[in-house]
Amino acid sequence: MTDAITVFERLKEAYLRYFDSPFDLRFDELVAARRALLDRDGVLHREPLIEPQPPYASTRSDARQAITNTLSGIRGWTPQLLDDLSELALAGLFRPQGQQPIDLYVHQVEMLRTSVAMGQDTVILTGTGSGKTEAIYLPVIAALARESASWPRRPLPARNDWWAMDPPPGSGRRVHHPRISQRAHEQGGGCQRSAPSSSIRLMRWSKTRSHG
Repeated sequence: MTDAITVFERLKEAYLRYFDSPFDLRFDELVAARRALLDRDGVLHREPLIEPQPPYASTRSDARQAITNTLSGIRGWTPQLLDDLSELALAGLFRPQGQQPIDLYVHQVEMLRTSVAMGQDTVILTGTGSGKTEAIYLPVIAALARESASWPRRPLPARNDWWAMDPPPGSGRRVHHPRISQRAHEQGGGCQRSAPSSSIRLMRWSKTRSHG
């Protein structure tokens, strides 16, 4: 439902019915008088304030297109860096999960151009729902993508999937860790449970009392 006035009227009527049902009065005149007291602006509700707002200007370009058009040719921004930044931006910032990439607004691309391409401190002032958060974080992601190009490559972690590793050279094993049969566990590898010494003393004292 997109009719804000109808939504307001239905919600207000639902609250008024709530007062009429559990707090019913004997005389209809009193019910009407109570409704008149409650159904006023500032008592049970506030009258809706509708602010018409035109749509924000769109670039009709998704994050990859906008980043390429804005930063292509800028010193230090190689095609690989542009692709890395595009992948980061499309990982969730400008593409809702499971949906197509969304187009950037003009002020979002302008934020990228002035802060990243021109290296200037930038302040953005725009309305609610205009993507201010995305506009602010896009230069931050751009700085991280550019900085990461100079990070040393991390070595691969040591393997710990011992069940799939080759056996040590010269061990004569076909697998790295041979399987222990169930009979071997029963012969000597079983688990034993011992009672605490206090429990043993209590059991002996109980037997002595029963025989005495």
